[in-house]
Amino acid sequence: MRRRHVMLLTFSIALSIAFARLGPDLELRAAPPEQAQSSDSGHGLSKESAIEVCRPNGEQAYLDRLRCPNGNAVRYKRAGSFGFRNEPKSPDDDQAVMEQMMGGAPTAGQKDFHTVDGFDLRCKRQKLRVYLDMYHCPEPETQVTPPGFTLQEKATP
Repeated sequence: MRRRHVMLLTFSIALSIAFARLGPDLELRAAPPEQAQSSDSGHGLSKESAIEVCRPNGEQAYLDRLRCPNGNAVRYKRAGSFGFRNEPKSPDDDQAVMEQMMGGAPTAGQKDFHTVDGFDLRCKRQKLRVYLDMYHCPEPETQVTPPGFTLQEKATP
């Protein structure tokens, strides 16, 4: 029991440092109940199916390339940070949270416990919240999209 308390205290300190580095503009909001309980019905539509990108500039680059079903660019706004991609449920999960919060990647078969960001997308009258996990570096740039959306081709230099 004591080991778990020490791990949670260490995690709390690491999380506080990370949020302090993000600055005062950080917005934390709880997900609306209907979205917090959403199922894994498509890429980015739930925390568990968050789209993997690299860093905040990877989030922006991805969203800038994302196209609505009609082909127009999406309008987007950050909705906040929505907690862990998967909820820790055991002491082994707690250990994995600590390792991943310190920059480690999930090992094969291990749940991803990175913190995910939510973005509200707008395409004309359609609104959709998507979730992005910005802790997958360096990874090849993702090509996955929420259902019905596409990605604009990258401009070649």
